[in-house]
Amino acid sequence: MISDNFSKIFDKELQLLNPNQNRDVKFWQEMANIYCKNELLEIACGSGRLSLPLIESEFKLTGFDNSINMLNVFKQNAESKNIQREKYSLLQADMGDFKINKKFDFAFIGYFAFQILLNLEDQIQCIENIYDHLLDKGVLGIDIYPAVCEGGDVKEKEFIYSADNFIKNSTVEMFTSYTIDRLNLIKHWTDDYKIISKRGRIEYFSNKISLKECSLDYMKLLLEKTGFEILHIYGGFDKSEVRENSENIIYICQKR
Repeated sequence: MISDNFSKIFDKELQLLNPNQNRDVKFWQEMANIYCKNELLEIACGSGRLSLPLIESEFKLTGFDNSINMLNVFKQNAESKNIQREKYSLLQADMGDFKINKKFDFAFIGYFAFQILLNLEDQIQCIENIYDHLLDKGVLGIDIYPAVCEGGDVKEKEFIYSADNFIKNSTVEMFTSYTIDRLNLIKHWTDDYKIISKRGRIEYFSNKISLKECSLDYMKLLLEKTGFEILHIYGGFDKSEVRENSENIIYICQKR
């Protein structure tokens, strides 16, 4: 479960630690313009970082996430942009067993969210469920981080950043550590946070996340075996070819 504090800093931390990821906003807008005629589905929509620009571009969108805290941030962000509630619908659900009484012509999973599914059975269940929620010839896009298990097997706790006003009138300090399960190709991170208010009050919280490495061949086989035809594989949000050092691999595939 994502904590309330972490949901509040999620987008700001992304801007600080991985600003290149924000190129995905324009990419998904382009994909929606190509493949979406009716309504979009975003799986693991989080704070609305990707969804809200699409809604502002006049797409209607359904999004879901398993974190009620992230969905609350989504609603707050939508209100701050004066986006009317009828332009989107939200639900709290898991990737594998969500149920929506409609079908979509385009669905996408951004920012490595697919990789929080840590075993093949859950991944298959997720993709088959998305398949069932797509119209005939519907298209699915998935953003994958290919180098999850880079680094040594263990990383001891390390200071990463200190930032002001990530949480109102407070300084946030972040430390991270990880272990890698080489057998199952999973990296487990523990991120520890220290919140220091202007008055000197200190609060601590932690956030744990695990991601599964999904190689190019693995994803090709998984998508093909779950009923999809791969239309494009991009090695970045500029639609470049996949290279050994690609930081993102994006799969665009169509329901057969």
